[in-house]
Amino acid sequence: MPPRASSQVSTRTGQLQVPLPAAACDELRVWLAAQKEYRLAQGPDWNEAGRVVPKKDGTQMAPSTLKSQWWNWVARQRIDPHLPIHGLRDSFGTWVYEEYGIKQAQEWLGHSDPATTLRHYVRLTTTVRAKAVAGLDEVTRAALEQAETKAVEDALPAPDNVVVLAGRRF
Repeated sequence: MPPRASSQVSTRTGQLQVPLPAAACDELRVWLAAQKEYRLAQGPDWNEAGRVVPKKDGTQMAPSTLKSQWWNWVARQRIDPHLPIHGLRDSFGTWVYEEYGIKQAQEWLGHSDPATTLRHYVRLTTTVRAKAVAGLDEVTRAALEQAETKAVEDALPAPDNVVVLAGRRF
């Protein structure tokens, strides 16, 4: 069975649908194939806990083991700066917020309140700061150009026909 793009998390509904890139699905398929082998080797002793990344007997992997495996992978990939495993969630939340907005980040991170997403997972990046400053610069320039155009128009003498018409009595 191919991996689904969802996992059990602590939400009101109990299940969170998260899209996964093809490379992540491919990696999960490798894990699932290994799990099938472990399950067959364990037979009735297999602990069906429904874990995505269990130990070889199906029980929950210790967080320290998962972190150790993560750090080994980061070292092999020569990722710099080193990124803690929970940093993936932070980075993902920030990226989704920047690209798709707070509602999408809130949904994919499984938060019931967007304030939680903003408070804990969304970071203001240099890119976002630069985009905000560029937007402010654009608005300011447009306002200054409009004010300058109006000042030039106000300084022009009124056309003769307007003065003549204004001086006539009807």
